[in-house]
Amino acid sequence: MPGMPGFEFVRKVREIEPNVKILLMSAFEISDLEFSRALPSDTKIDGFVQKPVSPKELVRVIEDTVV
Repeated sequence: MPGMPGFEFVRKVREIEPNVKILLMSAFEISDLEFSRALPSDTKIDGFVQKPVSPKELVRVIEDTVV
């Protein structure tokens, strides 16, 4: 994301609306372990998906995130 890292964006959105559901998507290949290490401890997200992702998988992740 040009100009602002995704984690910073998440923090700014949470300042405005703490209860909003946030699903991050990345084109960079990263393991779950690497992602959890990179995610700042004060940054709460509700889901994560990596591209390429099928429409079916994206819908599943969104549904899991919303519930």
